[in-house]
Amino acid sequence: MFKWIKSWWACFFFILLIACQHEADSYAIRGIDVSHYQQKINWQAVKKERDLHFVFIKATESVNYQDSMFQRNWKAAKEIGLKRGAYHFFRPNVSVEWQIKNFIQQVNLQKGDLPPVLDVEDIKNISMPKLIDRVGKWLMFIEEHYTIRPIIYASLDLYQKHLQAAFPNHIVWIARYNRTAPPADLQWKFWQYSDQTQINGIQGWVDQNVFVGTLDELNALCL
Repeated sequence: MFKWIKSWWACFFFILLIACQHEADSYAIRGIDVSHYQQKINWQAVKKERDLHFVFIKATESVNYQDSMFQRNWKAAKEIGLKRGAYHFFRPNVSVEWQIKNFIQQVNLQKGDLPPVLDVEDIKNISMPKLIDRVGKWLMFIEEHYTIRPIIYASLDLYQKHLQAAFPNHIVWIARYNRTAPPADLQWKFWQYSDQTQINGIQGWVDQNVFVGTLDELNALCL
């Protein structure tokens, strides 16, 4: 009787352990994304995170906003050996041309940097055809300027329903705060799976991401 009970509990805890596992744990290449919300980051402390390989850094938003910590973070990330990428928070109801200019004036990509990222999450008060048209303009001009195809950041729902069909050839970075990875048929490369991770050298919470692939494949995406 007692042996049966012990066996039952052993099976129960094994099933519970499997259920609690996060699919993100199966990916070896990890990264974070940061902005002024993380305040003044101690990048030398961040360097001690052994499994951290890349960082996306907020550079700009809309037509005239520049993240106050971007230049500091951009320089420091390179100094500690992280692959770095810059992102623009897109505001679809204001001038695309001025948003492009804002980003270009702030971001000087160098050899070894990740492609620029367009963060598409503000979709209020705009039709989907108009959103797709304006996103397309930003992507096209930025690709021409930097000679590398930009990455699209979006929620799983937005990408699946609208952006995937419009931009099938762009690398996608999916935001999905879930234990289960985005569907493989989306051919995503980056997955933002948490916005509540703690990292050495960073005050408070920070977003955590994984890359699907090897370190060599991550390097191959870079400029």
